[in-house]
Amino acid sequence: TPWPKVRHGKDALLMLMKHAPVDLDRAFAILADTTLAADADLPDTGIPLEWERALSAAFISTRGYGTRCTTLLMRSADSSHIFAERRFTASPESWAESNFSWIT
Repeated sequence: TPWPKVRHGKDALLMLMKHAPVDLDRAFAILADTTLAADADLPDTGIPLEWERALSAAFISTRGYGTRCTTLLMRSADSSHIFAERRFTASPESWAESNFSWIT
């Protein structure tokens, strides 16, 4: 189902990739988007409308359910790799981050 958050995320990622090197903070910002879709744009997955709304954001934050981590895995033309992960407690503003890089 082409959720609005998926379409928006793909568009934002394409724009981000046009600027080398890719900025990790900008990439994580795409995944931390809390914007909710308009009701008219929501798919009908069979769950209540209130949940459809809550799940329409890239970063989900509800009582008892939500995004707990986001991960980026990137490979550049020179075969270097970056694995970066942000772990959240309750909001996209507060995180712990781990980064690993290697060349193959």
